[in-house]
Amino acid sequence: TGDNGTAVSVTGVMSGRIIKGGKGSMPDAGNHVPFVVSWPGTIKAGQTTRAIVNFSDILPTIAEVGGAYSGHHKIDGVSFLGHLKGGKLAREVSYCWYARNGGPKGREFARTPDWKLYSDGKFFNVYEDVLEKNPVSPGELDTKTRTIRAKLQKELDRMKGTRTIFDLSKYQNPKANQ
Repeated sequence: TGDNGTAVSVTGVMSGRIIKGGKGSMPDAGNHVPFVVSWPGTIKAGQTTRAIVNFSDILPTIAEVGGAYSGHHKIDGVSFLGHLKGGKLAREVSYCWYARNGGPKGREFARTPDWKLYSDGKFFNVYEDVLEKNPVSPGELDTKTRTIRAKLQKELDRMKGTRTIFDLSKYQNPKANQ
């Protein structure tokens, strides 16, 4: 896997569409990346899935593989080992806060494999609109999509105020660069 998408100089194919890389940007071209797992004898080869995995899910997954994950400790991630073995993924929604090159000001969103809701209310069907050019207005939503939007809003509300502001300048030493 990787972080924050593919370089803008790279063009690839996603879901049968040609997509220009968008590393460090908010649309899927900037933060939705492949995740490849190989474990012969445990994970069936050649499978693909549209499930979402968050980087925070890696710790509990590795801990479960090693027999150290009980699920009783409060951590952000969710083990996806069962999904790797063919079961249902426990994570239905992923939350992301991102600021290019760090800093206190960024943007946040919650998403499912198909839908993304930003904290400013912009809502996208990222499966159909991967470049996020056409936000879907609340008046256009059917009952199922309103339910998904409400689930994403609930995740944004749950995460509100939980992000620690990290001021990198406190740790930079200008004399070290001389």
